[in-house]
Amino acid sequence: LFLARDRFGIKPLFYLLERDRFAFASEWKALLRLPDFAKRVDWSTFVTALLDPYCQEGIEQCLMLGIRRLLPGHCMVVTPDDVRIYRWWNTLDHLITPPDGLPAQAARFRELFQDACRLRMRSDVPIGTCLSGGLDSSAIVCTLADIDRRGAHGEERLAEDWQRAFIATFPGTPVDERSFADLVVQQSGVRPDYVTPTPQDFERHIDDVVYHLEGLDAGLMIQLWVIYRRLRESGVVVTLDGHGGDELLGGYVSHVIHALHDAGRLRRWPGRYVQLIDTYQGMFRSSSGSMQPDRPLSHLVAETNAWVGLAGRRCGR
Repeated sequence: LFLARDRFGIKPLFYLLERDRFAFASEWKALLRLPDFAKRVDWSTFVTALLDPYCQEGIEQCLMLGIRRLLPGHCMVVTPDDVRIYRWWNTLDHLITPPDGLPAQAARFRELFQDACRLRMRSDVPIGTCLSGGLDSSAIVCTLADIDRRGAHGEERLAEDWQRAFIATFPGTPVDERSFADLVVQQSGVRPDYVTPTPQDFERHIDDVVYHLEGLDAGLMIQLWVIYRRLRESGVVVTLDGHGGDELLGGYVSHVIHALHDAGRLRRWPGRYVQLIDTYQGMFRSSSGSMQPDRPLSHLVAETNAWVGLAGRRCGR
């Protein structure tokens, strides 16, 4: 038996290896149905995941003792006599040389991004997009619209019904991004479907969400449960979403802070530093102007300066 996991672990793969049997599944809850399987929590993994929910994909152990995950970019060969696991992909072995200069790099990124969206528009069924108002999902929706508008697909069989965006809203709260999502709707011409999760949804579906997450995540993500339920009710079973795009498109405040550290440490791009300060402030600016950063700008600048000084001392400067 040969099993393999994709390069970055987008698709899950779990297995159970015991003295007289081997089983695998895409969800480890399936393995709980095996006869005579002892359901015991791996408390060591539980504590590790509790302290750092994002580490789970990087370790083989799962919350259930005896069940393991095949790591991203790994293969395994199972025979009656032996089990071999080896790594078939290492991203560091496949790094490309980017073009010189920001304009050329941006053009290359745009080309790759558009091509990725175009390839995933190949479908015989309707395609939807979960639109949050963030850069990643907004870029996807606008790129799909641009591909369709320019007829850039040639003779390819691309989905005709892709113009539906599903948007979670949280009226009256500082995390509501509807105003940003509406700008994307206006720009792209997609048909919006607004979903407003309620406290009752959280109460009603908490067991379902925990059951399907199969791990300790950074949050219960019940809002995703509710919005995907709306997708299914609308007959949409394929979505192009922004999951995983935050690192590429600076979706979180921490990414901007890291960029500020780099700009300050290099001391060569004062203009870039000012731009990033504006970006940082803009990430907390809602349509009502009521949203405020969790750390004042003065604290951020002081922290960055301290970090720069520490980096300089470590470099002997």
